[in-house]
Amino acid sequence: RTQRFLFICGVMEESIQRLDVVVRGVEDVSSFIRKIYPDANIDALTAAPLGDGVTNEVIRVKFNNKSSEVEGEKPSHPRSLLLRLYGKNTELFIDRKREIANHIRLYENGFAQPIIALFSNGFAYGYSPGKPCTYADLDDPFITAGIARQIAKLHNVIDIEENEQPHAFECIYKWIDKIPEVYTNKDNQIVFESIDTSSLKEKAEILEKQVLEMDAEFAWCHNDLLLNNIIVKQVKGEEHPRVSVIDYEYGNCNYTGFDIANHFNEYAGLSLEDLDYSRLPNDEQQRVWISHYLRERRGREPTESEVGSVVEQIPVFLNVSHLFWGVWALVQAEVSEIHFEYIKYAQIRLQHVDVSVSQK
Repeated sequence: RTQRFLFICGVMEESIQRLDVVVRGVEDVSSFIRKIYPDANIDALTAAPLGDGVTNEVIRVKFNNKSSEVEGEKPSHPRSLLLRLYGKNTELFIDRKREIANHIRLYENGFAQPIIALFSNGFAYGYSPGKPCTYADLDDPFITAGIARQIAKLHNVIDIEENEQPHAFECIYKWIDKIPEVYTNKDNQIVFESIDTSSLKEKAEILEKQVLEMDAEFAWCHNDLLLNNIIVKQVKGEEHPRVSVIDYEYGNCNYTGFDIANHFNEYAGLSLEDLDYSRLPNDEQQRVWISHYLRERRGREPTESEVGSVVEQIPVFLNVSHLFWGVWALVQAEVSEIHFEYIKYAQIRLQHVDVSVSQK
């Protein structure tokens, strides 16, 4: 059954097609596409999981243009689109109504692809052409500068609500309370028993105090700037590639220093076999990156003092990032059905939390 509905999140956002169906995986894609594009040639369709998501499953749908187009007519469907299937129990981490509202606002400002349809366990939206950022790309100063500028633009684009405060520590405390006492999986329980969880709230309180003492700036932030969420596209005729950001599900009001430091932490990687925090940018590289960021954010050349002020906050926010994703992973280890060793990831992230580190 297909219907039109008005999505409401504080204000009326936009009319979007909604289907009361569940898309379980690739096997359901053809029937779903028939519902949103009745004239599509399903025989010209291919669908495959995209990337290694640890919160949701994303499926890319592609059409063979020659076989899917009626001669002389433009097809109603795009060449490619994505289906985002929400992971089990991800409502513990993500406000899905807010996610859709933010996605719409970001689309209206040129930061996201359009939402095509909503369904019971996810939504369909446009595909962003390009390739995910790689470690090799981080050696290209034009790409890292592009990332810094794009994040600055993102921090400028959505106005936060009046009196809204950063959500980092709110999330951390909430997730700490949801850590299970005993894990269903025995292997997870063995690793869990090696993790000191008794001090997590105390560490959060110490870090929160350090952040409040810094009087850190906040804005609407992405909060999940791992390399797979940064798209690099080489455009014909342009010397340097373009950079864009995708996947805004964790976006909300937060400290801009958290968004930056969290991105720096992602230089280490996500694969447990290749996680290496020695890859983080050094002090000089951070200064260069932050200079690009502030130049775009402020619309002028930043002063040395302004650059230094942000650089000084990075060590604290690196720790906040470790704690944030560490407790997130402890909860995911029990509730998620995605194949990822959350408990080991939590162990590694929490080992890097050092509350004795303050501003430089």
